[in-house]
Amino acid sequence: MLGILRFFLASCVVVFHFSGSVPTIGILAVNFFYVISGYLMTLVLHETYRFNPVSFFSNRALRLYPAQLAICMVSIPFLWGLSNAQSFHPLWGTAQWQDWIGNILIFPWTFLPSQHFRISPTTWSVAVEICCYFLLWLFVSRRAWTAISSVGLAILWQAYQFHVGADQGSHYFPVSAAMLPFSLGAASYFATDMLSRSKSRKHASTVNQLAILISVIAVFVINWRLALRFDASPFYGLFYYVNDILACVSVIILHGKKYHGITKNISLWFGDLSYPVFLCQWLGAFIAWHIIGIGSPMRSWWVFLIGYVIAVGLGVCIVLLVDRPIQALRARVREIALAPRTPLRQSLN
Repeated sequence: MLGILRFFLASCVVVFHFSGSVPTIGILAVNFFYVISGYLMTLVLHETYRFNPVSFFSNRALRLYPAQLAICMVSIPFLWGLSNAQSFHPLWGTAQWQDWIGNILIFPWTFLPSQHFRISPTTWSVAVEICCYFLLWLFVSRRAWTAISSVGLAILWQAYQFHVGADQGSHYFPVSAAMLPFSLGAASYFATDMLSRSKSRKHASTVNQLAILISVIAVFVINWRLALRFDASPFYGLFYYVNDILACVSVIILHGKKYHGITKNISLWFGDLSYPVFLCQWLGAFIAWHIIGIGSPMRSWWVFLIGYVIAVGLGVCIVLLVDRPIQALRARVREIALAPRTPLRQSLN
């Protein structure tokens, strides 16, 4: 069910950007997504990759970069062939040589000013994730105490930003801000690990799975409504941080049971779709705006609906034509990571 939840969160970002009528929900969705990523990356680091950096980062690269590069190749003809690209998004202006390096490698966006040309504007958050993956591997996800210590350090950093009166975005955009939800996700893994030792995981019926998923989504939406009403800033406030706690509880509940059959396949499909849809949302909306007419508002429910359909269609193509063909290679990387270690391998690692 985490795959369906991730797709829902990606969809929240799309409606936030393009409907013009649903403020702040995308910010909470990204932080919720960060918690899920922290949890899943900690899980695979312990249970699949055993902190082998070559296997872990190779598989992450195979997941992130082929889809990103494919979307860039599809996007460029539209950005250069259709009018008013820079009006639709200011980042679609003139590209310099360092911008092409950033678009290829992704992670430099964490260290470069936001005004640099980005083919997929949302890759700033992917760059943050890549940097957080490194910190998870390096320290955060190693032990329960390292995860808890990281949560404490992240809280202190947030408190310091309040103390010095830092810009509101400092609570959300940089890697240092993202480490709070990522560390909470890592801590959630260790909480789940402790629970799994005392209670065996059982298959959940489809009805129970859907009930849990709907409950998680409903609580997320209620918290968003409260944040919209009471929080002074979309980048921080009581409900902004409650959102992270809700995400921790959600991943523990949703990953506490084994899923199988059609429910598992649907969840996997939606999980695979979440990343390409997230990446190509701006392209989909830009095309939709031209379909509706460039004299119409750039942000509207029609731009969202048509752009969302286009983004999902492109996402399906990316999954089928890019992701699926390299799944065998990714599976091979996992097999190597799971293989018993010989004395030579142990000495090398």
